[in-house]
Amino acid sequence: MMRLSRGVLLLLLTRVSPSLAELVLDSYDTCAIHGPPTSHAAVSSLEFDIPSFGCSAEVTGTLNLTGANFFSFDCSFTGGQLVFVWVGDHLVCHTDPPFGNTPSSTDGSAENPLPGGTALPVVIHVYAKSDAPGTVASNATARVAVRWAMLQAPLAAGAKPRLQSVPASALSPSSSAVELQRRQLQKGLASGWNTWSYNMLEVVKLPHSFGLNTALCRLSSGRCLSATHIEDEAATTRTTPCV
Repeated sequence: MMRLSRGVLLLLLTRVSPSLAELVLDSYDTCAIHGPPTSHAAVSSLEFDIPSFGCSAEVTGTLNLTGANFFSFDCSFTGGQLVFVWVGDHLVCHTDPPFGNTPSSTDGSAENPLPGGTALPVVIHVYAKSDAPGTVASNATARVAVRWAMLQAPLAAGAKPRLQSVPASALSPSSSAVELQRRQLQKGLASGWNTWSYNMLEVVKLPHSFGLNTALCRLSSGRCLSATHIEDEAATTRTTPCV
């Protein structure tokens, strides 16, 4: 039986064991973060590139919010992909499209910061953007940068706090057992036809990401509503039961 010296064993463990100051990066050839990942890697900060980007990717781990009473977040994305950033199930950043928001309308903004003193799961989803079926409009490299501001109290609307890079020491690749259970349940439920889309007039089949878009049309004018969402301030059509 081959025996390994403690030094050689330590070297091997160092090569295969992830550092505590990083997050897990899983890449997929499918555009729905579905099935087994095609590659498994790590990112050492919240400012990272995904070279040779395929169709979707997921970054997971834990973010320790320590050193301040509150934390606000700001993100930048380049490469043309669709990106969503959650911290403790708070959607703190996203690209536009698929939808926009005002600076103070999201959790994690300077007016609505997240409380410190806790460790929260961080999840980042990156999707290739398509302008037409079968085409990819995104660049081959996806770039994501998430920065935070350490606050003693929430700020007034319009305030711009001093942003800084999230230190690597605040990152961990591990996720709690509850978070892993929740994520498994969520992926298991994302199946079949439903109104998964932001557009309430579109039904989507998951995990295939195949959608059918319906429309509400007024016969007298021929005008149709083909897209709307919850709390759509531009919506003027109300449906009633057919008799």
